[in-house]
Amino acid sequence: ASGAQARDRLRARRPDIAVVDMRLPGESGIDLVNDIRAAAPGAEVVFITAYASLSNAIQAINGAAFAYLTKPFEMDHLLAVIEKALEKQRLARSLRESEERYRLITEQVNEAIFFTDLEGGVLFANRRGQEITGYRREDLLGRTLISLLSPGSAERALARLEAIRSGREVPPLFETEIVR
Repeated sequence: ASGAQARDRLRARRPDIAVVDMRLPGESGIDLVNDIRAAAPGAEVVFITAYASLSNAIQAINGAAFAYLTKPFEMDHLLAVIEKALEKQRLARSLRESEERYRLITEQVNEAIFFTDLEGGVLFANRRGQEITGYRREDLLGRTLISLLSPGSAERALARLEAIRSGREVPPLFETEIVR
């Protein structure tokens, strides 16, 4: 019924999804969404409004709304939007959990592990990779893997990158010489 009531509920429970009217008694729904984002950063927001305008739509998009519905709308449509937002939440949670498991695994092995982009830029280096190279993680990120390799290893790594770029299948692991 009001932003104040929503804030009271927000203190008691962090939502995964918030359905917010663009116009609330005494305030804008955008103001309420800023408080929701602060309390529950991953929450999806569905804006509803009877006053559809380009300005409202731009505000909703800038507020990173998941959806923007105009009144009147079919309840089935709102429920479908909410189900999609919940599915996005489930997928994001699953991805975070998977990434955490993967990170824990890569940190426990005694081999250096580097992930690179297709240009050879380091995206990830585990603890052992840092120890072997002598660089801190922050100093490795964005640096090219080629710059860490001996000349012969750099040639082989460049050939491997080229094979990957051209779509040829390559073994997922390979050994190389790193210059500390």
